[in-house]
Amino acid sequence: MAKNFTEDIAEEVVEDYKRLADEALKKSPKQKWYSVSIDGLQKAAKNLGDVGKPVVEFSTQLLLLLRQLPK
Repeated sequence: MAKNFTEDIAEEVVEDYKRLADEALKKSPKQKWYSVSIDGLQKAAKNLGDVGKPVVEFSTQLLLLLRQLPK
């Protein structure tokens, strides 16, 4: 998905993805951080229309799963 953006936006997308992956792999992920990362990815993906649709769908499902983890 990142290849469809300008260099600056692509860097933000990559950073959001890395933050999300790092937080999601923790024993007790912090909702504040993974929610911010998912929000950033979804906003970027929505700007791509059909190209970004799989990212929006996946990140929505991931958010639901992460919210089910014990706090």
